[in-house]
Amino acid sequence: MKKKYKALIWALAALAALSAAYYFGFYLRAEKQILLVGGSTTVMRYASALGDGFTKAQDVVSVVCEGGGSTPGVVAVKNQAIDVAVTSRELTDGEDDDYTQSYLIARDAAGIYVNGSNGIENLTADQLRAVFAGEVRNWNQLGGADLPIRVIVAGTDSPSAMALNKLLLGGTPVREDASVQADDSKVLNAVARDSGAIGCALFPAAPQDARALNVDGVPLSRETVLTDRYPLSRSTYLVVHNLLGPEEDDEDTTIRAVVHFFNGDDEQSLEQKRADAIRGFIAFAKSAEGQSIIQSLGALSA
Repeated sequence: MKKKYKALIWALAALAALSAAYYFGFYLRAEKQILLVGGSTTVMRYASALGDGFTKAQDVVSVVCEGGGSTPGVVAVKNQAIDVAVTSRELTDGEDDDYTQSYLIARDAAGIYVNGSNGIENLTADQLRAVFAGEVRNWNQLGGADLPIRVIVAGTDSPSAMALNKLLLGGTPVREDASVQADDSKVLNAVARDSGAIGCALFPAAPQDARALNVDGVPLSRETVLTDRYPLSRSTYLVVHNLLGPEEDDEDTTIRAVVHFFNGDDEQSLEQKRADAIRGFIAFAKSAEGQSIIQSLGALSA
């Protein structure tokens, strides 16, 4: 518990330092709005790609992203230390209130793949946890053939490895002798060549003579991921707090409208401009262009 508390404090401190630096620059140079986005490290790549796309689409707002965790991100956005939080989960009852809005922008899942010759169709999450941690090392311990289990994963900092750690292992390290591949496609290729292999790749990955296991009796499919039935599925949200004016929740809030606000109304306060910029970023994330960026990263659009 102490380690988790310290990690939360350090994450909040990092987000606060980033906020102070950029807000100080913004108030000195108010012609350019900088949006600070912070939160879940495991899904920050989606927010970063959206931020890059939004920044390139206009010349008024820049987006800066920093990881740190879902909970520190929500705390920071509620305290106006950052503008938008990124979470890999829904808001908790304690976080959700009338002033906080969350927007679903992507879904993905940690798919667990075995060789096509493997006769096992389903494993529980607890069994999989034991396999990847090295507590179970032969398929006959799971009702399969007398064959050593070879664990194959992408590198520690890869999206699939971070998802596996977050959604299944909960911080428990993968067994030390696991075969580490450069990316998910190489993981699937290795699983396809090895009858005793098991590997993890982000869904929707294209299996190449590898087969996805059911987890807790639920098959891996677009439907089960989108409906959150698959146990190792994950949703990515953008979270905002206490925006000025009515909440904009459709694609009519376009980048052109945001640029108009910035260039056409000198009477607007900095806080109003900040709120308009946040609305513009959210609208971009939910637009066809934003969702195309999400899909290009291998996730399912919201």
